[in-house]
Amino acid sequence: MKLKNNMTLVEAKAWLEEQGALCRVDRYRLKCVADINHIRPGHWAAFYLPLEAKEPAVVELPDRFMGEQDAWQGLEDNGFHAHRAQPFKAWPSEQYILDRDAKVERLEI
Repeated sequence: MKLKNNMTLVEAKAWLEEQGALCRVDRYRLKCVADINHIRPGHWAAFYLPLEAKEPAVVELPDRFMGEQDAWQGLEDNGFHAHRAQPFKAWPSEQYILDRDAKVERLEI
């Protein structure tokens, strides 16, 4: 599926799954997890799209998880911290979770 500016939540879900995310819908959110082995070996990322938003928006959890089940659990925990929502139309070009060509350099401080 090709990205377009004004995707519906259904189209966004299809695109995310095509890119390798695993997604589930609950009453309030489209919850997704993704293997990020390409940038952090052995880890998973978790993010969600609120269902009530006027336009699809992505909220990423800042934590990285040691496995798929841990990532799903991160989405279930009530006290999780999350980054601010980003409009879905901007998120694909700025994210690295699903970009298998992303290069990440580790900085030692």
